[in-house]
Amino acid sequence: MAEDSNTYEREAITNWLEKYGTSPITRKLMTVDKLRTNTIVKRLVDEFESGLQKQMYRFILGIDVKKGDRLFVAFGKSVHKAQWINRANEPKIILMTISGARAQKEASFFVELTKHPHIVRTYGLVDYPDDKRNEGVMLLQEYGVMGDLLEFLSTLENVPKEAVLCEMFMQIADAMTFLAYNRIVHGDLACRNVLLYHFDPNEPKNNVVKVTDFGLSRGSTVYLSVSSSATTTL
Repeated sequence: MAEDSNTYEREAITNWLEKYGTSPITRKLMTVDKLRTNTIVKRLVDEFESGLQKQMYRFILGIDVKKGDRLFVAFGKSVHKAQWINRANEPKIILMTISGARAQKEASFFVELTKHPHIVRTYGLVDYPDDKRNEGVMLLQEYGVMGDLLEFLSTLENVPKEAVLCEMFMQIADAMTFLAYNRIVHGDLACRNVLLYHFDPNEPKNNVVKVTDFGLSRGSTVYLSVSSSATTTL
């Protein structure tokens, strides 16, 4: 918590204060040494993370979460809005259903690689309460309320500053490097598979994008067709 009584992510507000020395909201003078941990927010986050670990990243449809309106269907995936049941102040979520022979493998990629700051957060797998229905593998993910980068950029009247675009591309490159390190090939990197979480046309570091929709393992034919020298640059 800062002197302006607002709560920020520590790294982000520290970088801001070192550069500007003022509150990003009130514009009043503010210093790094006066930052304090918001114990209430931290406790809520810790409890949420602990709850996920206790459930081993598994949820039950109709008990833990409920499915909402469909957002889209494409390429063996369907995405619906979703809501937590009996959980207040939790992040907005979507329910992704993956079908096909590689569904379970792709789902495991999302769950295992969810900790990177520029890869869409996956909270876990979702089961039907009776465990009898088989409509594919369901994943619970954070909701990118600003939509994908392709759609967002196409609606802007002016092209963002070069520094803003470079920051976005650096975040994407960082996520892709992380995937390559974990022996994953995205296979379909495009702006439509990058979600926007925050846009600031003036301050590049305030922009946040996250990569989604990856599903090719190192053992796939696509990966094997790439030379060993090229794999280090993904």
